[in-house]
Amino acid sequence: MSRSDRFSEASHLSQSNERIDRWHNSLKRECIRQGTPLSLEDARHLAEGYGDHYNNVRLNSAIRDITLRDMPVGRQDDIHAWSDRMLDEVRKEWSSEDEHSEKL
Repeated sequence: MSRSDRFSEASHLSQSNERIDRWHNSLKRECIRQGTPLSLEDARHLAEGYGDHYNNVRLNSAIRDITLRDMPVGRQDDIHAWSDRMLDEVRKEWSSEDEHSEKL
């Protein structure tokens, strides 16, 4: 194995470890500490429910606030376009409210 191959493999492992660390931190912060399980079975039950929430409901800021479920099916472009349209509408409402309040 060449030196560059080992570096590439180490870099990949580092990125994988970072993802796993982020998952564990989110699991602890958003699930375990809030749910306060009293037994190992309680903790397992909370973690199973959180896994479903994490993949299907929770918005992931690393992929511009879409769910992990939407990413592999290619819905991110539609979701981002919808989100941008909603933000534009809100900005227009705010600017018209500002203009109206300046006239008073």
